Amino acid sequence: MRATRVLEFRVIGQNIETSYDADEPVNEARRYLISRFVVDETWSGLRIEALFSTHYLTAEPIVLDGTMTCEVPAVVQEKPASEFFVSLVGYGEDGYRITTKRVGVDMKQAGYTSGLTPRPPTPDVYDEIMRRASESERIANEALEEASRTGEFAEEAKDSATQAEFAAHSAMQSSDSATNSERNAAVFSEVAEQSAEVAQKSANDARILADEANNSAANARNAEANASDAANRAEQVAIANGYAEFYMKNGRTYLVRTENIAETLDFNLNNGRLVVKIGG
Repeated sequence: MRATRVLEFRVIGQNIETSYDADEPVNEARRYLISRFVVDETWSGLRIEALFSTHYLTAEPIVLDGTMTCEVPAVVQEKPASEFFVSLVGYGEDGYRITTKRVGVDMKQAGYTSGLTPRPPTPDVYDEIMRRASESERIANEALEEASRTGEFAEEAKDSATQAEFAAHSAMQSSDSATNSERNAAVFSEVAEQSAEVAQKSANDARILADEANNSAANARNAEANASDAANRAEQVAIANGYAEFYMKNGRTYLVRTENIAETLDFNLNNGRLVVKIGG
């Protein structure tokens, strides 16, 4: 028979408290931690579910049987979590429901590291901006070569080049805004990426119109210079201010972030939604 450790919780009405030794459990365990709930008469005759969560996620509710015990879900014990939360909810007839507050269980960090390796933080969204700016530069250069061979529809080509310059300027403005928006780096990343996409589309339009243009060379050079400058500024802001990125793998959400914003990240659950705050 495998060894287990029981974490006991005492529940009186809507209050729940831990009732086990002070030695903290260690994360990354599987099927080792068992929760036992000792409830008062308030919970008699109800269908009781145990709820487990961390700062980052909530596990599926577990329906308790007559033993009032269950395994602590593995998902709330995974690194980098150093704490998980436990609460109960009971259901009766005619829509009756009773809940408890959450109680936290601190965990020590295990020496073991699972086989799941987080995705490296590069290429990140700023590298993607750089890549797209480089692609825009390449297309602009091709447009310059083709523009020298044509002599019609110059105004259309000029308008397209102006759009490229405007899109690049938008990317630069998004980068500047990041200096004053460290708390909202994820939103900035999305805006900067959208601006880069607009720049690429505008550059593609310039390439199509370049077949019939001969006066767009100067405007295309300006778009190229602005796009490159915007990308450089975005990279500098990213390095100075830090950034955070979420990604999905195997149905789970993972966070990648730079060390210089580690102390400013805060996670909360609000009406079943994960709320991320950066910078207080």
